[in-house]
Amino acid sequence: MIIGKDDETKGYKVYLPHDRIVIVTQHVQTLNAPGNEQLQAQLR
Repeated sequence: MIIGKDDETKGYKVYLPHDRIVIVTQHVQTLNAPGNEQLQAQLR
């Protein structure tokens, strides 16, 4: 889950709910609507 941008490293702050940590990376992909719905169902 993208939670913001990191100005120091020009990357994105990403929350990993399974590990309960925030990482910074430049390599992210967005989900389409069906993929997003499937992920939301898994996180509930």
